[in-house]
Amino acid sequence: MPTGSKPAPDLSTTTWIQIRIIQVIHLAIVLFLILAPFVSNNVGWLLFHIFFMFAIIMHWVNNHHFCVLALAESRLRGIEYEEGFLNRILKPLFGFGVNLTWAYIIAIG
Repeated sequence: MPTGSKPAPDLSTTTWIQIRIIQVIHLAIVLFLILAPFVSNNVGWLLFHIFFMFAIIMHWVNNHHFCVLALAESRLRGIEYEEGFLNRILKPLFGFGVNLTWAYIIAIG
């Protein structure tokens, strides 16, 4: 456990279900954004992918590099934002998180 972190509180079954739903939605979005350009030749899906990627980037910019799903998960779990499900996956890949300018450039590319 990192220094200064408090232990996660005991959570109800309903709260754990909510957390898992958020994580599944988060994972589905990430997988769609990563895989759609490679597995679909359908122009409609590719246009939706471009629109959706743009919407995600605008969401990050407008929310000061915070994702509403990650915020909801961290609040439900009683942990810091950086300790959430997707942040733990992305932080090692991007170094300091997804709030770097080059992360947006890669997303657009």
